[in-house]
Amino acid sequence: MRVLKFGGTSVCGAAQMRRVARYVAARSHGKRILVVTSAMAGITDRIVEAVGMAVCGDETWRLVARLIEERHVECLHGVVAKEQRMAVLRSLRRSFAELGRGLEELSLTRQASGPLRDRLLAQGEVLAVHLLAAALAKEGRRTRLEPGLSPVRTDSGWGRAQVDQRLTGAWAKRFTVRWRPGVVPVVPGFVGRDVVGRLTTLGRGGSDLSATVLGAALGADAVEIWTDVDGVCSAPPALVDNARPLRRLGYDEAAELAFLGASVLHPHALDPVAGVRIPVMVRNSFNPDGISTIISGDETGDEQVAISTVDPVVVFEARRSGHVSVVKGGPVAELVGQAVMVMAGSVDDLQTVAVRPDDLPRSTELMESAGFVVQPRHDLSLVAVVGRSVAGRPEVAGRTFCELARQAVPVFGMTTGAGRNSLRFLVDRSHTRQVVRALYETLVGTAELNSVPVSA
Repeated sequence: MRVLKFGGTSVCGAAQMRRVARYVAARSHGKRILVVTSAMAGITDRIVEAVGMAVCGDETWRLVARLIEERHVECLHGVVAKEQRMAVLRSLRRSFAELGRGLEELSLTRQASGPLRDRLLAQGEVLAVHLLAAALAKEGRRTRLEPGLSPVRTDSGWGRAQVDQRLTGAWAKRFTVRWRPGVVPVVPGFVGRDVVGRLTTLGRGGSDLSATVLGAALGADAVEIWTDVDGVCSAPPALVDNARPLRRLGYDEAAELAFLGASVLHPHALDPVAGVRIPVMVRNSFNPDGISTIISGDETGDEQVAISTVDPVVVFEARRSGHVSVVKGGPVAELVGQAVMVMAGSVDDLQTVAVRPDDLPRSTELMESAGFVVQPRHDLSLVAVVGRSVAGRPEVAGRTFCELARQAVPVFGMTTGAGRNSLRFLVDRSHTRQVVRALYETLVGTAELNSVPVSA
């Protein structure tokens, strides 16, 4: 049994939906396949835009909502034959109506509560489920939509709900008994339900997490993440022209790369499968026969190194008098969990913390609630050298800092990642491209480190 997750670019229009449906139909003969889908590319951003407009009283939200409807109806016309459209259109219209009612409520109350916001953001995935199920039906595959659509059970942490593995596992046991041969279930990624049945969301990129949670719950032999690139690259392709896909990664190294900017995976997507050793494959839906990355617990070789970056980061220095360390409990412990870099000084010393820009408001709130005075700066990026136990390998650390010295690039802070699987340092944003390229050529470029052949 396999879980196949398709990202937004893989289902961004009728042609892409048909391609995915043909592929799944061919794969599902004699095999159990569960499909997880993201919203069509750009739809979640459109919904966020409409929510912001409605809260501000900007009536333009109606135009954005209409554009969302038109795009899905256009896709429906390209996916399903005319005589089969009405049943699917009725399902789409229920989501359109849900979206319209919620936005209308926001425009009147000017308050976006967590439950309402999540219910609206979930509609992108709900709409994609109906379209992809219809495309599969056209290919002759029987499909199944779960009651309430989302089988992932969560707490009520709106916007970043935490998965309840026990309740999700209980669903999986009941579902497996009812799963008839030849049926392809289609479920939404990114979306969960709390204990009273309200829709929740797992945060940006949460569809990856949905797939691995369900893979672990169902005991899948593998989870496949289908996106628009050939696997996880050895460096950011936008910065390094000759960056190539890594054929194999361990769970820890892949998680480190995901956390430090490799956007093809949700940072916590590997948590559910690592403990039960279910492999995850990152594949390109536009090049299904191309190179893919297999993430597993198998040995990958200590020599493998990759370069990653988070650009930009917001770096702030915080000071608090008294016997307090940044790494202790309470609100600061939550901050450490979301920060991409923390350098803890001594008592009364400066504490340096780097976070993604989207996390700055919450990070500032957490630090101030702990009594710290926060002074942010916005001109830095984080660059990381990632590999198994890389921080404990003198040859890698030595070459890294020699190259930084050769490039005459000032470093504003440095630390190692959890498990010593990364060297992280802060540089001026104007030097990001220069540093990434130089480190790639020194540590990865000409070496044949990542060319171990792997069967699909």
